[in-house]
Amino acid sequence: MEDKWNKGATGKLTDAGYQAGLSNVLKMIELDAIRNEADIKGIIETYQDDFNAMATVKAALAKSTKQEVKKLTYLVPEDTRETTRNLLNQLQANVNSYMNKTNVQNSVKSWNAFNTRNGNVAASMDGMMKFVEDRLTDDLEVVK
Repeated sequence: MEDKWNKGATGKLTDAGYQAGLSNVLKMIELDAIRNEADIKGIIETYQDDFNAMATVKAALAKSTKQEVKKLTYLVPEDTRETTRNLLNQLQANVNSYMNKTNVQNSVKSWNAFNTRNGNVAASMDGMMKFVEDRLTDDLEVVK
């Protein structure tokens, strides 16, 4: 995810056409030349993967002298990267705490002691544990 976010944020920094277009959009917002909600939605659609551009567009809208332009800041999506990072880190900590080999083995032993007819539970748990350890990346994407 970080690679995807970085690509969106920095991938266009050396693209002169992209930067000129963004600069023009910001200047038009600054001059209150863009006042239409549909136009702002189009701008957002164009720059939606560039979190820095989105923050700049939102700031430009908020600084407008026209109230009808200022109120359009609600159209700019919130940057949720930090929240996503925190949630994934919490999930990773929980997986590390609860899906470790010792906990799973103890659970399987307890389960088998009470229900010997379901010995396949151990194999299932081992398979799930192996999948988590071998097939998921740190950002919970499946290794190809």
